[in-house]
Amino acid sequence: MVANDGITFYLLTDSVGGTSGPSAGMDGGLTNRGAVVEYIYTGPLLSIETPGYTPIPGERSFRMYPNPASNEVMIDAGRNVSKPVYYEVFDLLGRPVLKGKRDDTRFSLNITTLKKGVYSFRLYNGWDILIATEKLIVQ
Repeated sequence: MVANDGITFYLLTDSVGGTSGPSAGMDGGLTNRGAVVEYIYTGPLLSIETPGYTPIPGERSFRMYPNPASNEVMIDAGRNVSKPVYYEVFDLLGRPVLKGKRDDTRFSLNITTLKKGVYSFRLYNGWDILIATEKLIVQ
């Protein structure tokens, strides 16, 4: 099983202790015959792209506008996005400054509480999978 972060994997083991080798029939002293193994991948992440991909005419993808903005931005997650959607806005130091949940894939986001500057906007679908990261400029 793969966790929502995409880098944590869980393996279930069921060790009965029986082997077909020289120790056949021996349990090897196993007292705990099953376990859950957690593996967190810490190596470099790969970017998988589709060379030559051409969007289908009329296919919509994530949009955030206007950008730069001062009062509010419109968020359009696009079609076929599981709901609800979750958003997070981070300052340049990576601190969360706004976050929330919306039941629609198109909504306005009030940014009047944010100081002028550059922020990172992240949007997640209903399965908690990151579907968009965008730079947000507040004027």
